[in-house]
Amino acid sequence: MIFKGVNFRKVYKPIEPLEDDAFLYVRAIRGEMIGFSVLDKIMSLPDFSQCGVFWLKPEDFLKMFEEL
Repeated sequence: MIFKGVNFRKVYKPIEPLEDDAFLYVRAIRGEMIGFSVLDKIMSLPDFSQCGVFWLKPEDFLKMFEEL
């Protein structure tokens, strides 16, 4: 599923490198916002039970993150 250029089946990473690994998984859409969680590993079946959800507008998300 794609929502305004953000693909739910892809893993994203920050465009600007961070000190630690960060891999973003898109989890939800609420109105015009993308909800995502961040893990330090790429996983085929990630466990989000201990993760928060961060919210951004799709255009802001795409300015900061890119598909792997």
